[in-house]
Amino acid sequence: MVFWLIFIVMSCCAIAVQDFKNRAVYWWLFPLLLLGMLGYAYQVSGKVISWDNLMVNLIVAITVTALCSLYYLVRYGLNGFERLYESIGMGDMVMLPVLLVSFSPLNFIVFMVGSLFIALLGFALVSTSRRNELTIPLAGYWAILLLVVLMGAHLGTIDINNDNWIMLWLMN
Repeated sequence: MVFWLIFIVMSCCAIAVQDFKNRAVYWWLFPLLLLGMLGYAYQVSGKVISWDNLMVNLIVAITVTALCSLYYLVRYGLNGFERLYESIGMGDMVMLPVLLVSFSPLNFIVFMVGSLFIALLGFALVSTSRRNELTIPLAGYWAILLLVVLMGAHLGTIDINNDNWIMLWLMN
């Protein structure tokens, strides 16, 4: 398991550094991270992918994407999809499948909402000091936060493949 964690840490750090520094990430880092996450999942649970979790996460991601597309279409008219494509980087889109297979559904939703909030907050703080910052390095934020969540999972604080801890927390 330690091998996969080191593999994931190296991949996430490389993604984060490249995205924050250049707003561009080598494409091959995402399959490496995916391989690391699948290897880690196999070591932890004995299976590579929970197809039920993947399908629910995919439905959530498609719904959010459709709502974002609709918003851009209403706000910008026929140029909406072009504006959306300019707003969301290729690295962000390629990182999403890694996240889809990494979490159970409620964990995925909590991770997405929390990471988007933290990314917006981080962007707001950075953009006050740098006026020319126009894009959010979302893949970089996702990579860093994925490391934080995995460290919590490795220490036994949370279980990213099981929603029970969220349900217990919500019930209290």
